[in-house]
Amino acid sequence: MYSVECSISLNISSEFLNESYPKDILRNQEISVSAIIKPECINNYTLTYRWRILKQNTYGNDTEIQIPPNPSLETLNLKIPKDTLFYGIYKLRLEANLTVDTGYIKNLTNVFSNEIDAFVRILPSGIDIFSLENYLDFIKIGQNQSLEFQPALYSYDYDQIAKYDSVKFNFYCYVRNKSENLTFLDIKNFSLDHDIYNYSAHLTLNSECFTET
Repeated sequence: MYSVECSISLNISSEFLNESYPKDILRNQEISVSAIIKPECINNYTLTYRWRILKQNTYGNDTEIQIPPNPSLETLNLKIPKDTLFYGIYKLRLEANLTVDTGYIKNLTNVFSNEIDAFVRILPSGIDIFSLENYLDFIKIGQNQSLEFQPALYSYDYDQIAKYDSVKFNFYCYVRNKSENLTFLDIKNFSLDHDIYNYSAHLTLNSECFTET
């Protein structure tokens, strides 16, 4: 009786293989995963492979994610452009098939398959916070002047998806005596935790916040 004895093994970098600790990648970074395929077969065969993008929900179930056309999905070097995947945990699954040419002999198992997953976690890229125009982080004002901060207007979200009702800024007022070193700062009691959606994306500090002791 004629039989086909073939196998196919897959390998990727170990940094992607730990399901309990997926590799952390910022959303504004490109995702790059390379794989190696080692077929073992003395017969003539055809090798095909393709990546699939699966997202895990809180229950551990997978849903396939469709991304814009990407030629690297059918190569061994997967590259997903930045800002493609939303936050969460993903399996980047490489599926490979080895199909043996058995000629005129039928009713044989001639397709050998294998798969391997790369685990990644997409994280927020962060926000550069600027309360003053033109990226200023230092300003002098008089004791009788007030100052208005507008972080929602001047800050930059690298992912460009933050919304007013999902972002909060904490404001702190520091007071320094002229004789003290700049490294020794005390926090003066001040109203913290302002929701920028509720206070129209700005905060005005009155002059008493800047009265030196």
